[in-house]
Amino acid sequence: MIYTLSKKIYYGAETTKSLKSFRIDKIPLPVIKALALFRQACAMVNSQFGLDQHISNAIVQVCNEILKEGLNDQFPLSAFQPGSGIHANMNINEIIANRAMEIVDGMEVGVGV
Repeated sequence: MIYTLSKKIYYGAETTKSLKSFRIDKIPLPVIKALALFRQACAMVNSQFGLDQHISNAIVQVCNEILKEGLNDQFPLSAFQPGSGIHANMNINEIIANRAMEIVDGMEVGVGV
């Protein structure tokens, strides 16, 4: 199945499929911020162990955007779905990866899945 989206998005196919399958309350903002803080800390630590500094800086920047609530519209998923948080984790991973690619490479991403 092909999903077409009408607005610029940073999340990807996994988030889109989950969005179509589950319609419950959204993920609470404190949970989103906690996930962003965790990813931010991981990027900072991994930059000390070989992660390219440009990539680390981009991930930290995206996480700051999330923490400042600048990407709230990119988290459309339900709060609690089957799978032990897989959908929520995929959602934030897709957003961070796609937004970071935009920062590092200047690539236009998120114009449709």
